[in-house]
Amino acid sequence: MWLLLIISLNLYLLYLYIIKYHHKSIYYFYLKKISNTINIYKGRHFVDNFDKIIKPYFNGNIKYSRNSINIDRTVKNEYTLLKNKLDKNMINELKKENVSNSTIDKLIKIIINHVHLNGKKINVDDLIYFDLLNVKGNYFPFFHTDVQWSTLKENNGFQIWILLEKDKNIEPRGKMFILETDKVETSKIISMKENKTEIIENGNGFFSEKITHKLNDLSELKPKIKYLNANIGDIFLMNPLLYHCSDPFIKYSNRRAINIRVLFKQKNILKIFDKNNVYTNLLLQKHAFNKKKDYYYLTGNNDELRYKFL
Repeated sequence: MWLLLIISLNLYLLYLYIIKYHHKSIYYFYLKKISNTINIYKGRHFVDNFDKIIKPYFNGNIKYSRNSINIDRTVKNEYTLLKNKLDKNMINELKKENVSNSTIDKLIKIIINHVHLNGKKINVDDLIYFDLLNVKGNYFPFFHTDVQWSTLKENNGFQIWILLEKDKNIEPRGKMFILETDKVETSKIISMKENKTEIIENGNGFFSEKITHKLNDLSELKPKIKYLNANIGDIFLMNPLLYHCSDPFIKYSNRRAINIRVLFKQKNILKIFDKNNVYTNLLLQKHAFNKKKDYYYLTGNNDELRYKFL
């Protein structure tokens, strides 16, 4: 009995160590070797019929713009594509397995004048960064809004997407599509099977789907779909309420992009919610959050938290 307890404790401590110090390597392996395969299998009707499904709603390529986006999480379908903002040196820095804090700071300085909160300028000191991802692959081949925004549901923010390497075998395909609709919600997936279309919660796991809406077909969303035909060095910004989808033109793409979520935080407390989603549980395993009845929290100013969740 005691031996079993000791072994169990050691295994648990090893698990905590791996999560704390090697979670990104594990997450990358999981995305490329496990998650992508499951997503393609579960979404095989959508993947195999993608061009046919989107054709009635397709509105061409996203155009370059100098517009700024509103990072208010209640505002829908905010996005902009900035042309060739990054040089080769910056691109190479963003390809590194561990992108430096100084590189992220430089990137944010380039972006900061292209975001606002209901018309008010954003101060860099009010931002912290979450969940940087920069591996090869088209690992989310379904229209979705990101799971992180149900975990961080008290905060406004935005997302950064930058193409780092093209998939030369399928160029100009292989990048990303967006879907504009007034019926967009935080942390959702548009699940399209052969005989049904449903909106499901993002982050409930592969084998348990929580359905929030059943649709007759995609037309109920009155969607406008566009393609992000970005070049290396272009910067795509979007707020939390925009459906987007990795191009499923081929099932295993070599295109490489960087994704970063940027959180607007002016208080000395950071709250996280929705323990049912996988991203919340990842944060709870990796960081020592305090617990309240309906949420978890960390205290600290942004200088302390800015790079903690990368």
